[in-house]
Amino acid sequence: MQSILIVLLLLLFFPIKNIHADNEKALVDPNTSAPMLTFGRGYDSVSGDTRGYCIQLQPQKTTASGLASVDAELLYIDNYELLARSLDISSSTNIKMGMIGTSLSANAKFLKNQRYENHSLYFMIKVTVTSPVEILENAQLADSYVNMLKGRGANVAAEFRKRCGDEFVVEMKKGGAFYALVQINSKSKEDKEKLAVTIQGKIGSYASSSNQLQMAVDEIRKDHEAHVFIHQTGGLMEKIPFTLNKIEEMMEYASAFADNINKNGGGVPILSTTERYEQLSNFPYDVAPIYVENYQEIIDQLSSNRYISLDKVHELDYILNNQKFYQLDSDLIKNLNSVRNQYVANLNIITKIAGECFKNIEKCRLPSDIEGFSLPEIPEIKLKTTDARNCIQWLYHEKADSICGPKSFKVDQGAVCGVKSYNEGSSSVCGIKGFNKGRGNACGVETYIEKRNPACGISEFVYIGELDYDDNPNDDSACIKRGYDKARINTVNIEVNERWGLTYVLYCARYLSCRTPANGIEAYKECSHPDFGTIYNTCRHSNFGVELYNTCAHESFGVAEYKTCRHESFGRQECTKYAE
Repeated sequence: MQSILIVLLLLLFFPIKNIHADNEKALVDPNTSAPMLTFGRGYDSVSGDTRGYCIQLQPQKTTASGLASVDAELLYIDNYELLARSLDISSSTNIKMGMIGTSLSANAKFLKNQRYENHSLYFMIKVTVTSPVEILENAQLADSYVNMLKGRGANVAAEFRKRCGDEFVVEMKKGGAFYALVQINSKSKEDKEKLAVTIQGKIGSYASSSNQLQMAVDEIRKDHEAHVFIHQTGGLMEKIPFTLNKIEEMMEYASAFADNINKNGGGVPILSTTERYEQLSNFPYDVAPIYVENYQEIIDQLSSNRYISLDKVHELDYILNNQKFYQLDSDLIKNLNSVRNQYVANLNIITKIAGECFKNIEKCRLPSDIEGFSLPEIPEIKLKTTDARNCIQWLYHEKADSICGPKSFKVDQGAVCGVKSYNEGSSSVCGIKGFNKGRGNACGVETYIEKRNPACGISEFVYIGELDYDDNPNDDSACIKRGYDKARINTVNIEVNERWGLTYVLYCARYLSCRTPANGIEAYKECSHPDFGTIYNTCRHSNFGVELYNTCAHESFGVAEYKTCRHESFGRQECTKYAE
């Protein structure tokens, strides 16, 4: 079945990184392994592991670029691989989920804790918030590694990749992601297909489908078990636990998730962008590039085979655990167990080969039939035939009729609904809200006027030069006409016509600018005070009259419609339950 994907806002659904051209940047989960992928850290694009810092870390400069974005999606999920990819699980991370003692991201741990049921139906509410990207500028390979590569040793490329990986982190984004995964357990493959039609028909616009989706889930839950699982990275979790009784509440929370992220520091690192070392300007031009694309394709294929094997194991587990629904004999059951054992063996073979590849890229390969790998078909399985003698319960046709009882009453306004609220007004019945605001003696002086004044003192005297012929050395006028406030006259010896004599030189200063009572009051403070009068609160009260009645559903307004139900008077469908 095709998945249904509704994207409301700006869609930036990043592909999971494994294969990319030489000049493209790769997108990875910064928490894909420990330690976290941060600026300048090396990355092994085959194993998905972090490596050391091999670029010059000082000076390091980053800049922000681009726009923040919010992606909202409503996904229908019908297989394990689509569930993993909806959580942004990469090929290498998928394989590591089958290994013991490996470091997994929060999303991978969430997926690993899910008991995926092949015959269950899933849909997911997913919201991703990302901040503008931070970019590492002018990155350069560290001198020690430049010298190492120029040494041209036989294994220099392998040694460099072992220490540094084949790429390094140049961009990072912060943000968060919210996932609400709903699981509905079906009774058979055929039952799942019927449920899928019901759910898919209700997954339309994300903003408008919550009511229809709620109705579909409520109807399905009458005869099916359902669960909801919540996972969130970044922000603070609120309003938990969620239930299937309030799908609209989950959607409202998902819609508010972006504000939650912004209020709590912009979230956590959710996306690192890596770039090949060969792109660096000081990477030795005569050193052979580090080719990894073929090995990335192998990891992708191993991951795909793992998804196939897991899906087959899940399907066979359901059949073997629900044998009462199928026509099985001892030979067929033995055959089914044999096929299941083969797919379990496939998982072990894939894990072993991938582990060797992660340790040594030269050992990356695909599994072969020689070592026991194969993808056998599941034998044809038939449902038990309908037989009235073995039938426990028939299903009856569905119809809307008076025998089903009213579904709801019409919505109206009337005395039976009660008063909704009273009109709003200001009055003594509301009590005093506060005093009016004004300026006056009751508030006190706010501040004093600022100006130059001898009371503030003067700045230091500055040498101006000799007195002009018309300057008066006995007052401050010589400095005032030059833009100063205060004068000081000195006499100095000068040599004139080879004789010693005296002349007058001028020093000027300005008064300092300050606030003082001598300069006068600037204004009174503005405050709330009884002298200015009082104001009343605005409130709702019966004295102001009734606004309107509640809108409600009540039998006095007449029946709106009857329930849709199953009843024997509508006719019988085939029997779907069998004797044990």
